[in-house]
Amino acid sequence: MMDLQLPQGLGQATLAWAVAAVCLGALTRNDPSRPLRLARWALAAQTAAWACAWAAQTTAGWVLGVLALVCASAGHYLLLLGLRGWLGRRPGRDVLFLLCVLSPVGQALAFAHEGLRLVWPATALALQWGLVALAACWTSRKPYAGPWRHLLAAAYGVVAVLALLPVLGPAVGVEPWTPHANALALGVAALAGQALAVATLAGIMAAWRREVEVRLELQAHTDPLTELNNRWGWLKHAKGVMAQAQRQEWAVAVLILDLDHFKRVNDTHGHGVGDQALTVLGQTIKQCIRESDVPGRLGGEEFVLLLPQIDLAGAQALDQRLRAQFRSASQATLGMELNFSSGLAFCEFSKGSTLKNALRQADDCMYQAKSLGRGRLFFNPDPNGKAPTC
Repeated sequence: MMDLQLPQGLGQATLAWAVAAVCLGALTRNDPSRPLRLARWALAAQTAAWACAWAAQTTAGWVLGVLALVCASAGHYLLLLGLRGWLGRRPGRDVLFLLCVLSPVGQALAFAHEGLRLVWPATALALQWGLVALAACWTSRKPYAGPWRHLLAAAYGVVAVLALLPVLGPAVGVEPWTPHANALALGVAALAGQALAVATLAGIMAAWRREVEVRLELQAHTDPLTELNNRWGWLKHAKGVMAQAQRQEWAVAVLILDLDHFKRVNDTHGHGVGDQALTVLGQTIKQCIRESDVPGRLGGEEFVLLLPQIDLAGAQALDQRLRAQFRSASQATLGMELNFSSGLAFCEFSKGSTLKNALRQADDCMYQAKSLGRGRLFFNPDPNGKAPTC
């Protein structure tokens, strides 16, 4: 009876993976995400693997058995690559690749031996599933990480253990490699395959949803031309840095930059060149600032930098470095040397300084630099010659 039901069970597992692959492809067909594309291919490969396993049990063809292991191994490796896209570097990629190569080769060589013909794929798949589970549960600080990875880790960890039942048969009172034991192991594998298809689809869909949420949030807070923070994104990040600076009693500076003669560039050379000028300035800012600095585009040709843990000399040096590199980059890219005017203000939390006050004073200083002839930094030190405060 078990032998008669076995092909049906494998067929149901094949159908489960096919439905999962079709659903994932239909729901995400217009999304260009690379991890998602890899996940779609992984589900397609698993569908092919279960179909080959089903056909191999029906026809007893060893070629189909080897092909099933080829497709399953490819699916696991593609899924691991997808996890790397969502979660960052994962352990075990090279080991999994080696297993993916050796698994079908070993299956082809072991096919003549009835015991090895079953224990080899069971062990190989258990190791592959275990590595996928490890990759899913490994710590990640990427924004796409979420509870979905624990679902995948649990699902693949469980089937990894179940795959070892033929090897552990004597320990649970089942004589290995008998027809009854073989049918039992393959029947459990068929049920596990169906459950794994559902868990994999659910995990991938949750990962994709999280990716879409992060992308939308990033788009809402990013200037599309320069890829810097827009006004709202900059304010969000700046408030967090200001709160930390206040707790740590850091010195914080606000530097506002305004591209000189921007209207003339647009009127003379066209808005396309004007956009290129803004892009060059944005790239220059990203190349010159520290990791802790918060850059942004306030709008038009006006940019802003929040500079924690910096003194007046450091802020002046950054302004000079930005100015020199921007002049060089604009000449090389646009065929004309461009410059900017800048205003600098510092915050002293002991005097009730706020980010709003710092922005207003830096903006006033920037307009002072404009009125003094452009192409310079202006700051307003207090009568004692200390750094300006807001």
